[in-house]
Amino acid sequence: MTTKDSDARGARRPPIFFKFEGNYGGDKYEDWLCSSISQVARIEKYSEKRLGGIRTIKSLARLLSRGYREPSRTVIRPFGLPLFRRNMIVVFHHFDHMGLPWYGRFIEWLDMAGLRLTAGLFGTKFLVVSRYWGEWLKQRNFDVEYLVYNQVPTNEAHQSPAERQRLAEKYGLDVDARWVFLGGNQWKKGGASVLEQWRAAGAGESTKFEFIFSGKADPNSVNADSKTIWIEDGDYYPFLRQLHAAVANSKFDEGWCRVVHEAILSEVPVAGSGRGGMRELLGLADATCSAAESDLVEFIKNPRPTTRDGKANVENTISQNNAREMNRLISDIKPI
Repeated sequence: MTTKDSDARGARRPPIFFKFEGNYGGDKYEDWLCSSISQVARIEKYSEKRLGGIRTIKSLARLLSRGYREPSRTVIRPFGLPLFRRNMIVVFHHFDHMGLPWYGRFIEWLDMAGLRLTAGLFGTKFLVVSRYWGEWLKQRNFDVEYLVYNQVPTNEAHQSPAERQRLAEKYGLDVDARWVFLGGNQWKKGGASVLEQWRAAGAGESTKFEFIFSGKADPNSVNADSKTIWIEDGDYYPFLRQLHAAVANSKFDEGWCRVVHEAILSEVPVAGSGRGGMRELLGLADATCSAAESDLVEFIKNPRPTTRDGKANVENTISQNNAREMNRLISDIKPI
């Protein structure tokens, strides 16, 4: 059924507002949700570049005007000010401003003010990616209607010496070292502080380790034991298979932490700080969870394997939950 057909019959779909922060995990989650609901809702997606953390006025004007003019469309929007519409569904991934200086807290306050206004006046419902954020919103008297976990495909790549050699040559890695993945090279991801703790402890002196960050390489930050590389999509899962360990020492409250999820499904030893929704994910896999960097250093020295039972529990829990919740969501956004 087209939008015009539904409009002609007076049908109304509740608008869908995607509130995302960050890039990798949120973008993948957004893409998956969009594809899942595309059969029952017409989606218009707007993506403007950030300008110092604030989206362009042009984007805001376009979204407001189109949102009012075409009320039956599903509107997917990446910035904080929601449309003032009845029965809106807000997909809430996480607040990325937490722990930042005053401007981050100010942006968070603006977001919360807008959400409170629409929730109070227009009956907004929320979809969350983890139980942590569901409870966080409920404590602030928001109506949390759906819990849909981040959906991640199983790693089908195979581990082999030839593949390891290929990746080492392509990305300039030491083929004989133990590769430890510390996630993104942003300070809020916490990998750099784990590496500092490792160096201060004098760990791994008898065995060669190579610590790897993902992101744009910085020529001014080259160390013998660490490297920042931009991993191509086709190489990412094969790269995960070659890891000695993966550590996610996030300093902010994650929505879910897709990197941890991918490591679990790759049966790689993984540990994390457990901030935000990451704690639930680590718990499902019975993986190491600690905010103490000394514990994470010990984990790197003696990584605890990810078990097949832990991997299976993550897959089964997410599959069963998402099948139920997505059926409810799709039913709710069909034309009335």
